[in-house]
Amino acid sequence: MLKFWRGLVRKTSGSTARVVILMYHRVLPDISDNPFRIAVTEVNFAAHMSHLAKNYPVISMDEFERQHLEGRLAEKKQVVISFDDGYADNFTYALPVLKNYNLPAIFYVATDYIGGNRLFWWDEVKRLVSNSESLQIGNNVYDLSSSHLKKLHLLNIVSWFRNLSVDERERMLSLMHHRDDVWLEDHLTDRPMAWHELDAMLIGGMLIGSHSCKHPSLGSISENDARHEVLESKRVLASRLNVPIKHFSYPYDEKEVTSGSVMPVPRKIVMEAGMKSAVTTVHGYNTTATDVFSLKRMYIDDWDQTLFIENINYAFE
Repeated sequence: MLKFWRGLVRKTSGSTARVVILMYHRVLPDISDNPFRIAVTEVNFAAHMSHLAKNYPVISMDEFERQHLEGRLAEKKQVVISFDDGYADNFTYALPVLKNYNLPAIFYVATDYIGGNRLFWWDEVKRLVSNSESLQIGNNVYDLSSSHLKKLHLLNIVSWFRNLSVDERERMLSLMHHRDDVWLEDHLTDRPMAWHELDAMLIGGMLIGSHSCKHPSLGSISENDARHEVLESKRVLASRLNVPIKHFSYPYDEKEVTSGSVMPVPRKIVMEAGMKSAVTTVHGYNTTATDVFSLKRMYIDDWDQTLFIENINYAFE
């Protein structure tokens, strides 16, 4: 992953001030079950935050948006910490570390999963694969008779579900296994946050942003459905948390293959919703010239402190 990140960094002149937005998803004591590579250990996360607190100005997304609007970054090197999705481990393990080092962060959450009894859809697919000996997905029949085969096929099966419409994905998952109120209790490690945990995030000085309702690819659904995903998630968050929701995270990179820019329709919808910024999953750093609705981020793997330092140093070279 280190070489992958290096290959994606674009160097600028030494005089260009820039902001690197770190992209986390999960923090856990044990990440032995991490098939999507979106988790870092609690120990490594603490090491990351320790290094940041000692070596970089870490600013909130509100502050970055303000500096960007003014057209002048306050420091040559600044960092923003972000989390996607809204896993409960963000509250349980990440928040205490952030508060310990007095570091701000923004948590982008998919609202339909908050405070309910459902896993995120990809974790639901993971559960389905885990509990099946075989699955017919489209025209393919997957042999899932061993743990090796489950691991081998999981990402392909998740990719197939990702390409469905939201309604079709829900329908297929309902057909393939029985949903009830018990299963979440068996998968507490993967549960989304509750509303009172988001309240505690705000009290702890964190920001909450929108990550859509059901986490679809906005560029792959109809414009009306995409608009609903953005507007409804903003409305629900503002209503439940009683705070303005100003920042958005695209569920997927939503970029055009040729230009690398965010697709015009998702970008337009986010702007029209009154958001002040939007982050992507595209790797890179940001300057005052970066489109505030197409902000780049730095994917963070489960690096120890040495690798984390090497990666973030290179991002600012």
